[in-house]
Amino acid sequence: MLPSRILVPTDGSASAQEAVAFAAEEAVAEHATDIVVVTVLREYPSRGTFITPLAAQAEAGEEIVKEAAAHIRKIIGDESIAIETKVITSVSEAGAIIAEAHATGTCSHIIMGNRGHGGIANLLLGSTSHQVIQGAHCPVTIVPS
Repeated sequence: MLPSRILVPTDGSASAQEAVAFAAEEAVAEHATDIVVVTVLREYPSRGTFITPLAAQAEAGEEIVKEAAAHIRKIIGDESIAIETKVITSVSEAGAIIAEAHATGTCSHIIMGNRGHGGIANLLLGSTSHQVIQGAHCPVTIVPS
């Protein structure tokens, strides 16, 4: 049985936009009941506390998920699939995506772009998509850009 909830993380990049479009098409094909579009704003540790994203960053995150949701609705063409948007603040993008995928107690289908850090940072840290693949307990589709 295919998951009925699709999670689409986006940062507004070209790769993420490809994943958003693919997720809309998959939602129709899989007879999904809902799509959750998320963007993760990064918190950074500093002297025992965390530096939270600025209000302007949160507003930009809201705009990213709203645009993605509008694009999904345009592709789907009707209201048959519920679309939810979320802006999440976390120290780990991959951890936040995985937690959101399993938030309802059911398995989601995560669909995301392949954009990563690249170069040396990718070797040291690993890309977000790779970390999600390794940590998720549900299907993960990586859409190439």
